[in-house]
Amino acid sequence: MKTKTFPTICIILLVTIFSSSCNKSNDDENNFPSPSILAKNNWLLGEYVYSRSNSVQVDGSYTNGKPFTIINMESNITSDNGAFLASNLQISFNTSTVGDYIIKSESTTVTEDQLKYLDIQCEIINEAGNSALYKSQDTNKLAKVSLVNGKLVVNIPEQIILVLSSNNGLSHPPESFLFMCNKVR
Repeated sequence: MKTKTFPTICIILLVTIFSSSCNKSNDDENNFPSPSILAKNNWLLGEYVYSRSNSVQVDGSYTNGKPFTIINMESNITSDNGAFLASNLQISFNTSTVGDYIIKSESTTVTEDQLKYLDIQCEIINEAGNSALYKSQDTNKLAKVSLVNGKLVVNIPEQIILVLSSNNGLSHPPESFLFMCNKVR
């Protein structure tokens, strides 16, 4: 009696190869750079990368006396980003100290001023000066704030979603963007 082991082995081998290829993680699906690839003082908005041209840091206090900090950054103008030539990034956070902050919406950050919360507003601008403003929502993701040469520096190593808040004449702006930044100040 002749056994049919060769076809059985082929079938097992093909199933194993197919199963292995289907279960394989595909890291190439995420085309967004990580903060280690994103240069310092750069931020990512969707597929667009902006680099800081200048910035201002302001320390203030709420009406109840609790401190806050605002970092306002303008990007360089770049044609690499298609219609979105420039960006303005504003990061506001409770206190004026270093450490881990949880990314929240603007209203939560202001309301819960005793907690280490941080909010983000990012504007995109086209050649005609039309713009759209995107804001952070309540998340549990962390932003790291450190001090470098007397300036507070913000690093957001995980992508978060910024949602369209207002439109100032930009034609069909996206409803949201993925955002991250590498040591902006």
